[in-house]
Amino acid sequence: METTWIWQEEDWPPFVWNAAVIGTPLAQSRLALGKVLGAAGLLDVTLSREAVAAILVEDGLTTSAIEGEQLLPTGKGGRSSAYEIAWEG
Repeated sequence: METTWIWQEEDWPPFVWNAAVIGTPLAQSRLALGKVLGAAGLLDVTLSREAVAAILVEDGLTTSAIEGEQLLPTGKGGRSSAYEIAWEG
């Protein structure tokens, strides 16, 4: 079976962007990411893994919200998967 990505579907809308419009916000987000990664590097291993798990959970919740799903952050599915990824690498 051939893998089909969502953006390969016929009804997927065309996606274009204006670099002049997104350039500054994108640069700001990259700077913020660098600051977060730098701060995470100062944590001990246990705290770093907990921080990674928290970020993965938040990312999953945000992605789900974008897709129209409302997940509770206390649910077992996303949180336990995130912790497994963080602890097992």
